[in-house]
Amino acid sequence: MALIQWRKCTIGWRGWHVRMARMARFKALKLLSKHIQKNHSTTEDNPAVAVPPSWVLRKILIQSRVHPKVTKELLEKNASVQAFVSWLLYACSPAGEGIQSPLSYALASLRDTPDRGPGGAYDRLAALPPAEFVRLVRWSIKRVSRKYELQPTSSGNELWEKTVGASERHAILLTILLGEEAATETWERKETQIFMDDGKVLQEVETTRTYHS
Repeated sequence: MALIQWRKCTIGWRGWHVRMARMARFKALKLLSKHIQKNHSTTEDNPAVAVPPSWVLRKILIQSRVHPKVTKELLEKNASVQAFVSWLLYACSPAGEGIQSPLSYALASLRDTPDRGPGGAYDRLAALPPAEFVRLVRWSIKRVSRKYELQPTSSGNELWEKTVGASERHAILLTILLGEEAATETWERKETQIFMDDGKVLQEVETTRTYHS
């Protein structure tokens, strides 16, 4: 009788120990997931970089280290900042394939036609509020790292997807329009499945790639 009770106590203790170990592992995974999610969102969206309510050509040219003579010339011509963004977007799009320096191309085009961009869809996209424009650029960069997803997310802007598409090269747009601090690491996210006796737990694992402008 005593032996049976001892065995029951032993089995019960082992069961309790296994359950506690599972709970500890589960809590550890949740903490890891929250930590990764926090780091991911902070780096990926880079909230430290403020998006202006409107583009200012002088500020963009200065932070991009454009030669003072060129800057002065464009400002004296009252060059359109929307035209500049439009030419920049064109240079980073599939239509601008082969353009080695989007900034130099946009500056040269703006000096020739200070008040006009390439026209069409590029001008319409360049006219978007900076916050929306930056959102689309960030979507484009993320979309490239998730190109093998079965159900890829949409940008919500058909014109952007049709005209510009998705490319890592679009990080150049953030560097020029928002400054060098915008050229941060972009993150890829993968999900690894860990199976446990009482269910399935998902652990998020991330790898990083740094974009150099």
